[in-house]
Amino acid sequence: MRLRPEKENDGIYKTGKKWDVFEYVCHGSEDGNPFVDYWIKGHFVHAKEAVETDGFYDGNGTYRVRFMPSFEGVYSFFIEGSGSIQSYKGNFCGSPEKGNHGPVRVANTYHFAYEDGTPYYSIGTTCYVWELQTDELIEKDFK
Repeated sequence: MRLRPEKENDGIYKTGKKWDVFEYVCHGSEDGNPFVDYWIKGHFVHAKEAVETDGFYDGNGTYRVRFMPSFEGVYSFFIEGSGSIQSYKGNFCGSPEKGNHGPVRVANTYHFAYEDGTPYYSIGTTCYVWELQTDELIEKDFK
């Protein structure tokens, strides 16, 4: 779940929750080469962690900063940028939503588990011989 501004105004944010992606969206300069000429950065502070993350230019004058809270409780944040990007600060907090078990990590050397300890079982298919298969056989892999 991506948290985006509730309104069209720059800097409006929804409440962030543990293990959800908090996303700050604002508008700035498009002059020159915005991918390298301008920057945006977020600073996120909680009693148990402090994180600084670089944002990015997403086209059409839109800049974004994304962050995933690792803990429950209040986070304060400060967004800063160059050019016409205005600084913004605020707070958010929240418990994870039901069914959100957090990011997947290595568990006990040979297994995977979500951050809260719930086992993660990866399921997938290989496609390295698809160029040698008929369309009908390939279609069976998606059913």
